[in-house]
Order: sequence, then C-alpha cells, then structure tokens
Amino acid sequence: MSGSMPKLLIAPALALMSGLALAAATGPARSKPAPARHTVAAAAAPAQPAAPAAGSPASAAPSQNPQEIPQDIIDEFQCGSLANASGPWDYRDPSNRAKIIFMNGNHFNQDVQNLIRGQTAYQVLGDLDFLLRSVPNHYPALETTSRYFRNGGKAYQWKTMDCYFNRAMRFAPDDATVHVLYGVHLLKTHQSEKALQQFQEALSLDPDSAEIQYSVGLAFADVKDYKQANAYAAKAYQLGYPLLGLRHILERANAWNPPPLPPAATPAPGAAPTPAVAPAPGTTTAPVVPAAPEAASHKQ
Repeated sequence: MSGSMPKLLIAPALALMSGLALAAATGPARSKPAPARHTVAAAAAPAQPAAPAAGSPASAAPSQNPQEIPQDIIDEFQCGSLANASGPWDYRDPSNRAKIIFMNGNHFNQDVQNLIRGQTAYQVLGDLDFLLRSVPNHYPALETTSRYFRNGGKAYQWKTMDCYFNRAMRFAPDDATVHVLYGVHLLKTHQSEKALQQFQEALSLDPDSAEIQYSVGLAFADVKDYKQANAYAAKAYQLGYPLLGLRHILERANAWNPPPLPPAATPAPGAAPTPAVAPAPGTTTAPVVPAAPEAASHKQ
C-alpha cells in the first residue's frame, strides 16, 4: 500500500496544475507595449503645427516651403550643365578668338549660317549645338539658332531655343548682348512682354548702348506703346544708331514724335566711338549681332 501512495498524490497535483494553467489562459488579457518599430515611427513623424488664428500675421504671411528647389538646380536639370569637353569659353574674351575661329571653320560655314545643311553634324542644329556648348554666348550662333527655330526647326535630341538662351545667361550674367538677342527672339515670336523684360535687363547692364536703346524702342513699337518707342528711338539716334527702321515704323503709324533730348555728352579726348552694329541677315530694322570671327579653313 505504501508503494501506491505516490501515485495517488501525483494525480491531484496534476489536476491542480492543469486548473491553474486553464485559469491563466482564460483570465483577463494584459496590455502589451506597442512594438518598438511603431514607437520609432511615431517619434519620427513631425508634429503638426497649430493653425494660426484668423486675421493673425502668421495667417496672412505666405507659406514657406523649406524643400523648395533652387532655380539654378532647376535650370541645370532642364537645360543641362555648363560643363563641356571643350570650353566653355566667353565670346567676348579676345584670348578665345583663335579657338572660336577654329571651331567656326568646322561648324559654322555658309551652309550652317543659311540653315541649308549641317557641316560636321548631319543636322544644322548639331553644329550649332556644338558651338553653343563650347561658347554659350556665341552671338552669331545664337542669332542663327533663333532663325532656325523661328523657321520651324525642331530640337530633336538637342535643346530648345529658350534653353540655349538660359545657358548663355547663366554662363555670362553680365553680358547685355545676350539679353538683347533673347529679346529680339521673343519679339519675333510674338512674346512682346517677355521681350521688354529682356531689353530692360540689358539696359540695366549697359544703359548707354545705342543698340539696346533701339531694340527697346522696337519692342515698345510692337506693342503700340508709341510714346515709349519714340523716347527710346530718340535716345538711340542721339547715341549714333545708324538704322532708320524704327523711325520708319513710327512714321508709317503716324506716330513719329521723338521728344527733345539734352545734348549728348562730348566724348573724352582719345575715347573710341561706339562701333556700329551690322544688320542681321535679311533684316533692316532689328538689331544685329557682331559678325563671327573669320573661320579657319582647317578641320579639327
């Protein structure tokens, strides 16, 4: 009998343990802390600022976007970096003249200038693109490219005209002639208001330029603001601008009435006169760019 006593005691013990386990399983659930990843995510989420009261200065101020992309980054994304295998070189710098003559000999012959066919590239725009990547403010190439697009040319795998001017202005922000050329392009594509902005920017860079005064006068005549057109025409002619196209436009509109101007300042002894600018190919009234340096005959 004594040998069976342990077995009798084991059964109640097992039953008691089973009961305790069942009670623990069916008892009230204990709350568990949220997983750590949810806690981190909640902490990382920025707190929403309270809305300002109506009429308060904060409610009237425009919202500031701290993640707004800088304009130069946008320009580079849309129109490409100025970095280039050749150059970029400034068209105005006399030390670049030999390089520009060399490139003109390979990419800017009469066929390219007259938009007939490419010289080194298959397409005309391929040669012009090479020039404007190497010399972003190459005035004759900018003017020729403007004519290409105004005549219905396509960008293909290259850039738009607005991008070529964007790159030129980024490369040489102090170059008033680039703004004049862009203004002429905008004027000839019936974007007079934008053209005026470019001419005014050019005037801010070179207020005593007869060519710029003339160009601004043309822009005002185009939008039929004849009072302003006369004012700029008078200034241009006082500064010695040689073309009479603007005057003829105003005369045909019965609007030629230039205001009297004070006498022009006498140049200092030995000062060189402002050089006249040749007209653009096929035009008589629009300002033209300086001629391209004589092209070299050898190839790259």
